[in-house]
Amino acid sequence: MTESIDRVDVAVVGAGLGGLAAAATAARGGVSVAVLDPHPPGGRARSTDRNGFVLNEGAHALYNGGAGAAVLADLGVTYTGGAPRIDKAFTWWDGELVRMPFTPRALLTTKMLSSRSKLAAGRLMGVIGKGAADDAAGLSFDEWLERRRVPDDLRAYVLAVAQLSTYAARPGALAAPAAIRQLSVARQGVLYLDGGWQTLVDGLLAVGRAAGVRVVEESVIGIDRDGGNRGAGPAWALPGVPHAIPGARDRTRSRRRSDRARDPRGAWRCRDRTRGRTLHGIDDGRVGPTAGRSDASPWRRADCRRDLRRGRLDW
Repeated sequence: MTESIDRVDVAVVGAGLGGLAAAATAARGGVSVAVLDPHPPGGRARSTDRNGFVLNEGAHALYNGGAGAAVLADLGVTYTGGAPRIDKAFTWWDGELVRMPFTPRALLTTKMLSSRSKLAAGRLMGVIGKGAADDAAGLSFDEWLERRRVPDDLRAYVLAVAQLSTYAARPGALAAPAAIRQLSVARQGVLYLDGGWQTLVDGLLAVGRAAGVRVVEESVIGIDRDGGNRGAGPAWALPGVPHAIPGARDRTRSRRRSDRARDPRGAWRCRDRTRGRTLHGIDDGRVGPTAGRSDASPWRRADCRRDLRRGRLDW
């Protein structure tokens, strides 16, 4: 149902799970909230019923020990489901179909690992089970495994489990602390939800609407702050950002123009917060790091703009 609004304390752009959870949380805090999205609520969490079969349009498994389950529990969203039979999982390994070892006993009897690797697996799984490692900070998952001198066959197994647990195409490139945490969470198991992930969408909508959240199925044309002081007018959360907000884009452009005028080394520059370096423009349209890194791998202007949109860069 389409609904127009004139004034609201918090506008949430995007009605996916993140947007609906943010809206419900804000509304329970006592402010007026509207969720703006031209599409039906749920995003990629929606489910479709076809001939009595429920098909998830996006995610399938919900991690029992994950952050999402904690948020849903805090909001009072309930669900039921079943766990997959991990003892029935198989994989293609070295030209042969073998049972995938997910339990300590299976690791000891598997044909996938050498005797040396089985001993190393016990030590490694003990670290991963804690969800953190003192020597992982600042390393990729690949670098962390290399530092620990993990045997090649065990390394391939761990990366395969990490890919399954994180949905990352290259799990070795993940930050080691993040990969270790997710592997620890995955050991607590997952649920395939009765009724699909649509049950989570419906539950969040019910909690939000009970708290006064309004859902507006319209494209975002613009959001104006009411008043000149910070916090005096509407604030907004952007969990999905399916539509651009013109004001935010204009401010980015003005910062870009001012940096062009100040920076004599090139046409533009930006600051990478996560790596502590400044990127500056070069005449051929490429950029290079000037602080914080020893390598000089070139960055294109498009790379900088992309990372700006992802929140990694300051102009």
